[in-house]
Amino acid sequence: MNVQSCILNLGFPTSIDAVQDMLTKTKSYSHKDYLDIETILDFSPDYGLCWSMPKWMQCDDVVFFFHAVTANVKIKSLMKQYREQQTRNSLVEEALNRALSYYDLYGGKIFAIGRVTESPIYIKDDSSALQHFRGRIFGMLKNIEILETPVGIKEFSSFISISKQSSVTSVFGESYTKLKEIIVSSNEVSEQFSATTSTLIPLKDIKDENFLSAITSRMSRFVSESQFRGYYVDYLLAALSETKPLYECYCYKGGSPNGIVDNAIQLQGKLYFVEVKLNINAEKDIVHQLKKYTNTEYINPSNNKGKTISKNICEDKVIVIDTVGIYLFDDKNNSLNAIECLENLTAKNSLTDLKHKLCASL
Repeated sequence: MNVQSCILNLGFPTSIDAVQDMLTKTKSYSHKDYLDIETILDFSPDYGLCWSMPKWMQCDDVVFFFHAVTANVKIKSLMKQYREQQTRNSLVEEALNRALSYYDLYGGKIFAIGRVTESPIYIKDDSSALQHFRGRIFGMLKNIEILETPVGIKEFSSFISISKQSSVTSVFGESYTKLKEIIVSSNEVSEQFSATTSTLIPLKDIKDENFLSAITSRMSRFVSESQFRGYYVDYLLAALSETKPLYECYCYKGGSPNGIVDNAIQLQGKLYFVEVKLNINAEKDIVHQLKKYTNTEYINPSNNKGKTISKNICEDKVIVIDTVGIYLFDDKNNSLNAIECLENLTAKNSLTDLKHKLCASL
């Protein structure tokens, strides 16, 4: 099975209060005063684990849990702060001691593998959130394998550089193959993980005549909206539109710009806006975004030589495309309904069927 993957870097809080918050939040769903790493080590498949991850991850994709190299410095600093403060909390003290022990075992190492079972969604960061760390995009894991022999950073640093700006490091193609080989050579892992591969999208080979066959298989997925637009959506819209598609359309209401929609295409003599996303479920408020484009008075597309367009613009519907499917937003009832799954678009004649479906829904 071809998958996407990333390394998730587990850091450590920078204050005593943050450690206490971590213990409180993890207890709310694990019923124990756990450190983050303990929720992984004591993982229960019956409940699963909700964890932050990039929006481009999908079901069956692989995450590697890595214990941050710098965690040791933070833990020792907090232990010193704890000893110097007047008020004591035995739970915090015990947690810090355990954290130091875990660092000795796993610091600077990949210690677990997880499989995504539910694609990421956007979760509002409010007081009821379970996670103490900041995040907006969370996916569900229901299969975690703890490595008997963790893999140290020196074993893969020659072909993977752990991100210093983010807790996420993407792992694709040959890098994934090499990392998997290292893990498998010293650990007993599931057949499901052993059978995974990760093949990069052959972008240089994608053209208008082969874009469907080139990316419809699971081996070919996108990690940025610009990549998705340039190597898939642009070709798709060119095949659907009755005229040349328009790009980066500034939408005006009341004489003022109200948003920039990705595209506009002509169907049945009308212009329909097209918004492109990686994962609509991982958007903060997709309906609010789409309503910016409805009831637009005129547009100024970037590829229309500076000329504005005001005629035949659909007022109440917006087409939405993500890496899973094609949808239609209806402003009258705030609904976003699926029109077609991208996996079904495998040949040129399927585009004709898609066009008929779209036109019938407009």
